[in-house]
Amino acid sequence: KKQLIVNDKPVRETYVSYEEGGFADFGPERVPEGKVLLLGDNRDNSRDARFWPKPFISQDRIIGKAKLVYWNSREPSERVGLSLE
Repeated sequence: KKQLIVNDKPVRETYVSYEEGGFADFGPERVPEGKVLLLGDNRDNSRDARFWPKPFISQDRIIGKAKLVYWNSREPSERVGLSLE
C-alpha cells in the first residue's frame, strides 16, 4: 500500500489520488533537518521532488504559503474555494 509516513506515523491524506501502475514508489527516505520534500497530490501522475536529482530543498527557499484551494478534480468539489489559513 502506498503510504506517506512522517515521524514514524502514517499521514491521512484524503486529497491524494493513486492509480494502478503509477510511479509513486519512493523511499523510505529521511528528510534532512532544515529541508523539505515537495510532493504532488496526484502522486502517480506527478513529477514532483521525488524525481529531482536533489529531492530535498532548504526551508529557507520557500517564499510563499498556500492560502486557497483553487482547483480540485474530484466531484463534488467541496475543497474548491477552501481557505487554508
